[in-house]
Amino acid sequence: MAIKVDRALLSRMKEDPGSIVIQVQDAPDPVMAADALERARGEIGALDGGWQSAYGLSPGDRNGPKSISPVMPAGSGPLVIIDGGGTPYELLRTIPDIVVRHLEAAGVDRARIATATKAGPMYEFAEAPRGVTLTLYPPAPHVHRQWAQAPLEWVEAAWDWASSGLQPDDTVWAAIVSTQFQLTVGGVVGFFEQCRRRRASRCHVMAGDPQTRVRSTGANFYSEAPNVIVGAGGPSTTDAELVELVEQLKDLARPFAADLGLAFISIHATCSGLLGGPDPMTEWDTWLGGEQSGSITPLCDEFVFDAYPWQILGPGHLARLGGRLPGARPLAGGRVELAIGDPLAWIVDPSESQCTDPRTRLFRSRDPDVPRSARELLSGCLPRRGDTSGLMAARYAEHQEE
Repeated sequence: MAIKVDRALLSRMKEDPGSIVIQVQDAPDPVMAADALERARGEIGALDGGWQSAYGLSPGDRNGPKSISPVMPAGSGPLVIIDGGGTPYELLRTIPDIVVRHLEAAGVDRARIATATKAGPMYEFAEAPRGVTLTLYPPAPHVHRQWAQAPLEWVEAAWDWASSGLQPDDTVWAAIVSTQFQLTVGGVVGFFEQCRRRRASRCHVMAGDPQTRVRSTGANFYSEAPNVIVGAGGPSTTDAELVELVEQLKDLARPFAADLGLAFISIHATCSGLLGGPDPMTEWDTWLGGEQSGSITPLCDEFVFDAYPWQILGPGHLARLGGRLPGARPLAGGRVELAIGDPLAWIVDPSESQCTDPRTRLFRSRDPDVPRSARELLSGCLPRRGDTSGLMAARYAEHQEE
């Protein structure tokens, strides 16, 4: 079998140039195929239709792909996601040939260049009610353009918890960005290892039945402050089970305290939080005038995204809070854990009778006074819109002067 190009890929590229998924399937050596696809990325990113190929461009302007993702592992082979922008189709259709050429140069003699399917249950289950998540962030980097990395040990511990009771040959669903596929339980750690090596983002694995209960583990390795997300939930999850999940996730996080920049447990109206990205969506930045989550992420060892039922905070947070935090318990590495209120008070009821706005249902807790009091306690670490402007540059400038 030679290297073949699936004709459906060309049709998809023409129909949706803004979301082109190129996958190298069925290669004898997926690692070799991924390395070849990585080399092809540079050539694909340099494609240029010229300034006369689109309306509104001037001499000297480029017209090529707007973005190309890192190479990411998937069930049947590595893939990249390309936003073709306004690149002419006649140029976009050369992309498979570029990939074929780099595969052949790497010694890959058979494979199939295709588009990956986006079908699967993971994004449908995101609308299922009731979820609890633990999110772990490493300390944000203090070096200009140096990226932090989430330890694989966190991912392994998270998946060990999420896969409790499963057998190595059991099948689970995995997703990278919007592409879903199946894995065996025994292959999940290897999948995350490849994701970390390739600095992939939004990598998630889900076990269970979305109609009843699920558990999941996710990681974002491509970010200024990567994270690991682990959680559980589903429509059959009771209040008592939600509270028990909170306690289990606390136990999961504590051993990593000394290496954390920030950690928090959140109770969600739906399971969408189990598929979260590097920047959480919060009530603080959505409606209360708080700083955008994306601006807090690179400074998460000093600031928090919002008030939560439980958080692990570090020396940077404590310094902003005056050196002490009532109710906090000491942990390793100068960290502390802070639990605020009964978890039952934080449970978000998704029923339409409480609120008809589905966005608000992401946040509305049973006792609004509890998160309100928590925000007052953490006010020194909760910046308002624009408060972090210049802080990241100042941090890097201080390092560079040293």
